Amino acid sequence: MADGPLLASPDYPASLHTSLHRLFEARGGFARALVCSDVAGMRHCLSHSAVCRRDATGHWLGYRGITRDFATSITTQLAQRQAARLLAAGVGAGVGAGVGAGVG
Repeated sequence: MADGPLLASPDYPASLHTSLHRLFEARGGFARALVCSDVAGMRHCLSHSAVCRRDATGHWLGYRGITRDFATSITTQLAQRQAARLLAAGVGAGVGAGVGAGVG
């Protein structure tokens, strides 16, 4: 697992924001711990959430959790916003006003 500085972890104090490993070492649950890193030439933005698992006597067993790579959704959202800005700028400049003109 790649470890990098946490970008955000709203459920934990700033003292634990240094790395994902620090969250694991704390042996508590966490949600939306965000880490971005480049692996094999690809950008990954990961959101980690986990609950701490303990046995009946309270001894720590490990974590059950989920990690989601949201880099693709960020890229898609940015592309959609850029396209909307370009379209708005084009419409404001009169581009596209003649679409369909002269047909028929």
